[in-house]
Amino acid sequence: MAEDRIENIEAKLAYLEDASETLSGEVATQLRMIESLESRLALALERIGELESGPVDEPRGDEPPPHY
Repeated sequence: MAEDRIENIEAKLAYLEDASETLSGEVATQLRMIESLESRLALALERIGELESGPVDEPRGDEPPPHY
């Protein structure tokens, strides 16, 4: 009977160790994804800032709009 309990505990421990390794891998993957998204966001915000501070092309009064 004691051996059955020990085997049951060992099986549960093996399951928990596997689950822990799987979750650790998922966390590492998500961390890399978050870091990539943060760098892409920073680049996008930088580009938006450049566009906002750059010169605006104003249409000239004597030229028709480009869709004509």
